[in-house]
Formats: sequence, structure tokens, C-alpha cells
Amino acid sequence: HADLPLEAYLKEKGYTPLRIPGSTGMLIEKPIEMPEIPEGVMIRKVAGAKEIEDYEVVICDAFSKTEAVASAMFSDERILVGASVGAWVAYRDQRPIAAATMVFSRKAAGIYYVGTVADERGKGLGALMTAVAANAGFELGAEVVVLQASIAGEPVYRRLGFETITHYRWYLIQPERC
Repeated sequence: HADLPLEAYLKEKGYTPLRIPGSTGMLIEKPIEMPEIPEGVMIRKVAGAKEIEDYEVVICDAFSKTEAVASAMFSDERILVGASVGAWVAYRDQRPIAAATMVFSRKAAGIYYVGTVADERGKGLGALMTAVAANAGFELGAEVVVLQASIAGEPVYRRLGFETITHYRWYLIQPERC
């Protein structure tokens, strides 16, 4: 809705959005009631190299990233560890199985990279990790927590109390057409 002239231009040129109505932008304005932590699962805040490595394991599996890409994305500890950023990893039997990240700025927090490894999906870990990250933002003073939902994540976030505020449409433009 914010870029209607750009969208009209893209449609005129024959492009179609990758997802309709688009990736859902959502927000919540109050802390989330913590879901029950499944038996045998523990959550650790990322504090150093070992947790960063475990976080990368989850991100590789959950988002189909290579180890090289994940390592490059999170190569600087300050990306996941700091006064205004936090990341968490859930473990089962010392194995990293889910993760989430929160970035706080002014009066808002953003939630990023909520992911669960394939064989642990459907067990409530996405909701759990979202609640942990969002509530950490509220603890830092956020008045609102925002995120951009995947198709799989949207119903989870809605059940937690997030509301839709917009849809972001993505258009894939091939280099030879630019």
C-alpha cells in the first residue's frame, strides 16, 4: 500500500508478486503469555561462540542456508549479542533445535529468524521462541514488537496475539530484464 506507483509499474511490465497478498507485517503491543516449555527442552540466550555456532545450525536447517552463508551472516558477535539485541537457542539433549532473534531500537523491537529444525516442527517451539524474544523486547522498554511473518509463521503469531498491519509484496526481477 505504501508503494502503489512502483507496484503499478511492475505489473505494467509483466511482473507478478511472489506471494499474494504478500508477506504479512504484524505487531503486538503487550507481553506474550509464555507457552509451556516442552519436556526435555531448555533455552539459552546466545552469549558467545558456542551459542552462535548452535544458532547457525538452526538457521541453516530452518532457512535452507549453507554453513558458509550462516557463518558470514553472523560472523560478528555483536549481530546477536549486545545491549539492544538478543538471540536465543532452544536445545533438546544438547542439540540446537530452535532459535529466534530480537533487535530493540527506541520504543520498538523487531523479531527475526524464528526457526525450528525440520524434525522438531509442529511442537510449539516457534511460538515459544517468539514469546521469549518478544518479551525480551518489552523488558527493554519496547511499546510495540513487530515482525514479518512467513506463511508457516503467520498463524502461530496470530495465536500469540500479533495483529496484521500490512502486507509486503516481493517481485523477482531477473537481471536481464532490468
